[in-house]
Formats: sequence, C-alpha cells, structure tokens
Amino acid sequence: DGSRILNQMARHTQHRKDGNHDAMAAAAERLGWLAQNTSQTGLGYDLLLVKAGRVVFAEVKDGMRPISEQALTPHEQTVHRRLKAHGITVEILTCLDDLVALERPAPTRRIG
Repeated sequence: DGSRILNQMARHTQHRKDGNHDAMAAAAERLGWLAQNTSQTGLGYDLLLVKAGRVVFAEVKDGMRPISEQALTPHEQTVHRRLKAHGITVEILTCLDDLVALERPAPTRRIG
C-alpha cells in the first residue's frame, strides 16, 4: 500500500550518482528544461525535467559503463513500475542524444 512505499522511500539511503548526472542536468538546462535533481531523495528517479508545461521523470545511467552496470536497482524498478501503472514512463537517459530526443514532440494519442 501507499504508506508502505513511503516508509520504504524514507528508509532508502543515499546512493551513488552516475558519472554523467551533473552533465545531463546542465545540458537539460541549456536546452531550456528546468532540471530538479531528485537523485538523493529516494524517490526512485534522478531528475524531474519541466519545459513548457511538460513534465518528464528521468533516470540517468552512464552510457559509458557496461550495460550490466546500468541496470535499475530493485527500488528503481518498483518505483518505475508504480509510475507506469499511473501512465508515467520514466525516461532513461544514458547520453546527450537521449536528452535531445526529449525535444521531439510527444506522440499524440488518437482517439476513436
């Protein structure tokens, strides 16, 4: 339930930021995003990006590291699944190209 998740998040300890985290946040700001660092909060994602009313939850992984070292932690997996259940996809950013891809218009939903 929600209180159990909040308690887990409160107990979650500080974790290591990926080596490209600060560079990704700075690049996002150069592209006009408001970049809120959430990496040490225990929320389960690293950046909250906001631009022109669009909000993006982002996880930063160092694309220069082996794929095996870019895996989501169990806590991140849980949080990302819960967000997905509510229609929010956490974007995984491994390089500047991933950040630039966020600049593309979001796909529109076709109804009917």
